[in-house]
Amino acid sequence: MADSARTKLREAIKYGIQQITIANGYRNTVKGVYDPPMSMERFSDYPCINLQWGIEQRTGEHLGAANDSLLDLELPFTCECYLKTNDPQQAQDDILADLQTYFGSRHWIPNSAGDQTAFNCVYSSSELWGWEEQKGIAGVDVTFDLWYRIRLNNPEALH
Repeated sequence: MADSARTKLREAIKYGIQQITIANGYRNTVKGVYDPPMSMERFSDYPCINLQWGIEQRTGEHLGAANDSLLDLELPFTCECYLKTNDPQQAQDDILADLQTYFGSRHWIPNSAGDQTAFNCVYSSSELWGWEEQKGIAGVDVTFDLWYRIRLNNPEALH
């Protein structure tokens, strides 16, 4: 059975975040992206990100070419970021800038096979939720809303 559009998007987003490196012009080099999420006690390299997925919602339906129904969907997701830092506010600003730059500069992302995965991804919010001063580890949630469209007669294909 073919992967669903949602599965393809999750894989492409995970792969895309793995491309955030200083060598690629970003402020951070993300050391790990986990989907499903991993317990923070198991992290050894920072920064790392757990992907937390919200509930997919239907936002519209359209009639496409040749009576092909198109379904618009919204899927919120949060990048639960763990950052090694002495300055949690600056670390939040840096990872937020990296994620906004990555997702804001494209309406598609390549997956590991180089295929283009269409979507529209918009920044929603960020929150510094914790800082363990002795270990120098900050926790930041960065939330995005992801919109995409599928064909009802072929829900594996993104449109």
